[in-house]
Amino acid sequence: MERAEHWKSKEVSRLLALVETERRYYQEMVTNLPVSVAVLNTQFCLVAANRVFRQNFGIKSDDLRKRCIDQIFSSTELQARIQSVFESGIGSRPLVIERTVAEHAKPQRLRVSVQAFRDWDEDGSLQALLVIEELDGSATVEPAVEVSALPDPLPCVIWTARAADRTFTLVSPSAKTLLEIDPQDWVESATAFGDRIHPDDRPRTLAFYDQSLENPGFHSCEFRMRKPGAWYRETILVGAGAGSISGCITDVTARRTVEEQLLQSQRMDAIGTLAGRIAHDINNPLMIVNGYAEDLAEAFPTNDPRGNDMREIQTAGKRIGELTGHLQAVTRKHALAGGTVELAGEFGRVIERMRAAAGEYLHAESVPSSQPLAVIAEAGQLEAVLLELSAALVEGGGESAHLTLSALPVRVTELVRGEQPLLPGDYVEISIINKSRKSPQLTVRVFESLVPGKDPGREAGPALARTFKTVQEWGGTIQSLPDNNEFRVYLRSANAPPEELPETAPTVVPLHPKPLEFVRKSSILIVEDEPGIRALMRKILQREGFEVHEAASGVEAIQLLKQKGPVNLLITDVMMPGMTGRQLAEQVQSMDSNCGILYMSGFTSDTGVETGQFPPGSHFLQKPFTLGSLLRKANEVLASTPRRSA
Repeated sequence: MERAEHWKSKEVSRLLALVETERRYYQEMVTNLPVSVAVLNTQFCLVAANRVFRQNFGIKSDDLRKRCIDQIFSSTELQARIQSVFESGIGSRPLVIERTVAEHAKPQRLRVSVQAFRDWDEDGSLQALLVIEELDGSATVEPAVEVSALPDPLPCVIWTARAADRTFTLVSPSAKTLLEIDPQDWVESATAFGDRIHPDDRPRTLAFYDQSLENPGFHSCEFRMRKPGAWYRETILVGAGAGSISGCITDVTARRTVEEQLLQSQRMDAIGTLAGRIAHDINNPLMIVNGYAEDLAEAFPTNDPRGNDMREIQTAGKRIGELTGHLQAVTRKHALAGGTVELAGEFGRVIERMRAAAGEYLHAESVPSSQPLAVIAEAGQLEAVLLELSAALVEGGGESAHLTLSALPVRVTELVRGEQPLLPGDYVEISIINKSRKSPQLTVRVFESLVPGKDPGREAGPALARTFKTVQEWGGTIQSLPDNNEFRVYLRSANAPPEELPETAPTVVPLHPKPLEFVRKSSILIVEDEPGIRALMRKILQREGFEVHEAASGVEAIQLLKQKGPVNLLITDVMMPGMTGRQLAEQVQSMDSNCGILYMSGFTSDTGVETGQFPPGSHFLQKPFTLGSLLRKANEVLASTPRRSA
């Protein structure tokens, strides 16, 4: 500013002359453009226009500022575009309109583009720039694609709306196929913007729009509409000034289903891990309680009332053991090796068994598929899975039930996360639905009940949990739909017959096994990190004449063997801090191949416990076990182990 005060008048005149020269240069450039160009104010009246515009539309220079755009073009759609540009500050895509110049004359086809720019005279105000091209028969430029001319069906719905009153101005034809609505219904309705949203999702979705309109740019949300169970993702673009909004709607029902199945699978995995940990931690003190109660009960005379008290303690301990057994059942591997199972015959067997059990109170039917369907599963277990799910839908639902089984092929195309239950591929969806009005009410967490209730009868909770895990191990999943009283089982589709497995000889179990003879004067090493269990086992085994050593860890056991020499039997817990039972057994057998191995565990997530794959010469005892079973198992292992030569 200080420098400007010392400018000479000659310098100022030269600067103004340069500005005027530049203004005339651009003015002449616009004037001589071969297309029509006009500038409008916010009242839609002409502010300026080039020579081509005035010639094409018969406007004199003196009358220019007296004319409004609706006097030149009667297109209401063009006026809506101009209004949208003023409200949003964002230019509009080209629009093709027709204009009749004279009666009986062929209509002119014009392509109009509208852009927004800042008013030169009023800072903060907008003006609209119109560029108009005439499209004659020889024109090679194709008109811009309109929303109403987009191909149908699209995998999405595109729309525009006014932000002020939230009314739709354009909706793509794909709404007919994707949303099952007529696009014109939304355009003509003043309340369609809010009414289209499911009542349960409407408050939060409209609140989302209230917040988004204050922040220009892209925003996304998900909500339900009129189709039952269908979810949609809507991405909107809010223009500057929040005058108009545009949106794109896509169906995300399949993705939401996969995410829900993933969450359910993760919950079941977490519950299974927790159940195994709890069962293991309960079984250790439970063994101590049961063991001493058993020992004391046998020590009391028959008529001693304290013996009855001990037996009551044993009964309570047995009940606790049953509950931990249900918890352990969740962590065990349930599914047998899968083969190819044809569903048509499987449905028939399930329905016959359900009818035999429920009699005239059950109406069961299967809906035939248009094509043969086969899944990868084990036939006997799949029948048990379908029966268990059917029983859960029928029991407690009143005197009668209407059960329907159906199947159809489905394809998973979206990968949400790598650990999702259903990876992309071909599956078969088995639907089991009870259409009776008095059907029992399911819950979304019906598979998470790990222990039976107090009511006697079928143990539905643990059975359904095992059912879910079985299907999960086949590479599928189960979905509970409480609103429809329906289960959906997803199993991998068997597109080709599996390879034939080699035949194995059946295991022969003798009807009257030979009684075991107790092997006396043998040395036994107990390795257990729970001191109470070690003390109980040592007491019982020593009382039976065994030489007993004990260690609290695998490292301590190896040191003891190096000091005292080999033993006839190693009894070790599977899960121990530091060295595991399996690692210990491998080291012991490398030192002495004639040493028998007896594993014990109350934590069934160990792979050796689940599959039974132990080193040769080893056996397993599940916690909590009785003192009698410990003695029988120890003698069984010693009797089957080669005796060490003197």
